[in-house]
Amino acid sequence: MNPSHKAYYQTIWAPYANMGLGFWLLTTMVTFGYRGVSGYNDLICGVLLVVFGFCSISYRNVWAPWAACIVGVWLQLAPLVFWETSPAAYLNDTLIGILAIAFSVLIPELPCNVPDTGNAVPPGWSYNPSSWPQRFPVIFFGILAWFASRYLAAYQLGYIDTIWDPFFGDGTLRVITSDISRDFPVSDAGLGAFSYTLDVLLALQGGKRRWHTQPWMVMLFGVSVVPASLVSIILIILQPLVVGFWCSLCLFTAVCMLLMIVFAVNEVTATWQFLQLKKREGKSIWKVFWLGDSCHLATKEENAPLADAPLKDLYRAATLGVQIPWNLVCAALLGIFLMVLPSWLSLSFEVGKSDAVVGALAVVVSVIAMAEVIRKSRYANLLLSFWIIMFSLWMGESLISNLVHFLVGVSLVVLSFL
Repeated sequence: MNPSHKAYYQTIWAPYANMGLGFWLLTTMVTFGYRGVSGYNDLICGVLLVVFGFCSISYRNVWAPWAACIVGVWLQLAPLVFWETSPAAYLNDTLIGILAIAFSVLIPELPCNVPDTGNAVPPGWSYNPSSWPQRFPVIFFGILAWFASRYLAAYQLGYIDTIWDPFFGDGTLRVITSDISRDFPVSDAGLGAFSYTLDVLLALQGGKRRWHTQPWMVMLFGVSVVPASLVSIILIILQPLVVGFWCSLCLFTAVCMLLMIVFAVNEVTATWQFLQLKKREGKSIWKVFWLGDSCHLATKEENAPLADAPLKDLYRAATLGVQIPWNLVCAALLGIFLMVLPSWLSLSFEVGKSDAVVGALAVVVSVIAMAEVIRKSRYANLLLSFWIIMFSLWMGESLISNLVHFLVGVSLVVLSFL
């Protein structure tokens, strides 16, 4: 038997578990007592999970696990699309959706994958960016962001009557009920929770050599975490300009997303380098991207900590490739200083809002640059420095304000080159 087929049958229970989830959905209308579109949606999804789960029993039906996975993704979105009024239906569908995805493509060894065997460290690297300790921070911060977004979504969907904000009073309430938020066809907080669910599931999928066995999965993970998180972070930063208020829980999720980028970019970079290596070898990038390939230049992973290793060893393995240089820490602190500066000086409305946004961007740039593979991204602070100095002068602020902004801008320039 083909080794990949043998590995597939070692988790043959997973398709049966998906069939069980399908039968569960078939009974939810009666069990939880909700009717309407959501109830009929569960009936249809239940039937599909039973059918696709049955078809997934044979490794020849490569399409079947992915079809069941799509049903799981839809179950994550359906309560948002239908603006489900029943918290039981929302919880049931999203939980079953997560399990359906896991039993479809997360737990089973898909038959078309390159076997996850051999050396694990990419050529030119001193550690394996696909190891479980390296992926754990992304999973951890993704779960924290998921909890925060689910809480905000619960208010938008009408499941709770109040929302808590420890720093900005009713800022969170004003943000998540703003006209911009209401213009979304679905709950934007619920959509965020859906995004974090996919981030965590993508981080969990595949073995510790997936940088060359499943390049498409790593790149999809990278797109989900890096560009998508950057867009979300920028939107959150723009809240005081667009809405006029800050949202504590939104800022918390932005911090989580920022840290996810720092820890995810290493694996994405290693996968990109592997694809470039195969291109130089004359291989089809398209084929390698989807099916993976072996890497004869990979080296053995030395002293990899086990799951029961001391916490300090796991922490050291998880933070490989991430450093906290003093110049980037200082640059981030300058960004925070710029954000609070309007409350100390009598600045115009325009300059105050500019400082809040540019200061937050300086923090984002400085923290992201703590990942060694994209350390050069710190030079983006040069553009922010120019804006800080010139905008203050252009708006005709006081001498003290101009001097402070000049010193902050010059300091960012110096710190970028250190």
